[in-house]
Amino acid sequence: MDRQYTDQAILLNAAAANGASTPQNFASFRDVELQLATTGFTGVIKFVGSNADAAPDFASAASASNPWSYISTVDQIDGSAIAGGTGISYTTDTSVKNIEANTNAFKWVGVIISGYSAGSITVKAKGVSGI
Repeated sequence: MDRQYTDQAILLNAAAANGASTPQNFASFRDVELQLATTGFTGVIKFVGSNADAAPDFASAASASNPWSYISTVDQIDGSAIAGGTGISYTTDTSVKNIEANTNAFKWVGVIISGYSAGSITVKAKGVSGI
């Protein structure tokens, strides 16, 4: 089977504050490859997903009417797991990191920034299926 990809979606573009991305629909894809580019960034980035029919609001609390949760990911540098509730902490960091979210067909995926105090972060994502 040929590998199937989505076009790259920008979840956050030079974000410089706490907040959440707009949910992106990756329902047709098993995995989501994320690329994080930071410039002097200090804060925490967490990955979120939902299988709700309608797009959830990741900026609002999760609930029965707004279902979403943190999802675990894998660091593509060393294969280590990143716990969904912990995320990735940055301190005045300038780098590029590739992360894989094994979403097993979650419909909606996004990111949340918390603890922001400096710099900016851009997060791009691409849905991937097949081998």
